Amino acid sequence: MKRLITFFVAMCACLASYAQSNDIIGKWTTIDDETGQAKSVVEIFKKSDGQYYGKIVKLLQKPQNENCVNCKDDRKNKPLIGLEIIRNIQKKGNEFTGGTITDPKTGKT
Repeated sequence: MKRLITFFVAMCACLASYAQSNDIIGKWTTIDDETGQAKSVVEIFKKSDGQYYGKIVKLLQKPQNENCVNCKDDRKNKPLIGLEIIRNIQKKGNEFTGGTITDPKTGKT
C-alpha cells in the first residue's frame, strides 16, 4: 500500500506541475519505487466524456506475469499492454483531480 501511495503522490505531483503550463496528454515513463528504474510507458488521453485515462503502452521491464493477475475488477487477468490503469481524472482549473490509479503489480487502486 505504501508503494501505491508513493506512486500516486509522485504521479499527482508530476501532473500538477506539468498541468500549470500544459495538458497531461501524452506518454509518460513510470519509475519503479523499489529500484528507481524505468518500468513502463503509460499513455494518458482524454475520452469523449471529458475525463482523462491512462493505459500501459510499453513494458520496459519483464514482469512476472504478462496479465494483471492481482487486479480485482474488470481488469483481472487482462494483458498489461493496453491495460487502463488511470481512470476518470478530471481537470478543474489548473488541477487534475479525482479518478483512480491502479497498480497492476499489486492490484490495489
